Amino acid sequence: MTLIIAASHGGKVAPDRQPRRARGRAGLQEGLQLNQASPRIRSLAQRLIAHETKENRSSGEKSRTIFPIPEKLRPRLVALVGSTGFAALLSRALVLARPDVAWLRAVHVNAHGSLEGPAELEAQVDPEKITEGRVALLARLFGLLMALIGENLTMQLIRDVWPKLILNDLNFGNGAGNENEKRRNRAQTAEKSREPTG
Repeated sequence: MTLIIAASHGGKVAPDRQPRRARGRAGLQEGLQLNQASPRIRSLAQRLIAHETKENRSSGEKSRTIFPIPEKLRPRLVALVGSTGFAALLSRALVLARPDVAWLRAVHVNAHGSLEGPAELEAQVDPEKITEGRVALLARLFGLLMALIGENLTMQLIRDVWPKLILNDLNFGNGAGNENEKRRNRAQTAEKSREPTG
């Protein structure tokens, strides 16, 4: 590709003549802000982690991994982007989350596309810091997914894996799909309020 140098721009590349790839990357980073997880995405990650923790406690199940949520998403994402694509998304999410949470530097994506770190990591790191790292990583993963496949499809993937998770106040998506989600979440809330507690 040849760059056009215009004298009227002081020898600089005219803004409308920048390579399309350069304009696209800048626009993508500005528009989607991939380097920062939005408060809505962080809230989604926090809610999902709390839901998963509650489900595991009620079933008495102990997770074999420090990051169970990406593992539950794996089959759906592999069907969508392939195992290499899944590993790449997870690797990129980890790279983006590391500056936020120092202990994530000890974690890596292995050859099978799973997150792993030192076996003693949970014993060495404060539980609040573990949760903070989980939220940071998951928020980055969801942000990347939303940039890649869109909010609606990302939310559908999450709802497929965690159908009991209530998401009605996060306002992801728009249009009829969002209205259907609101109706479904209202029905779930009403159903939960009818269930006996204790």
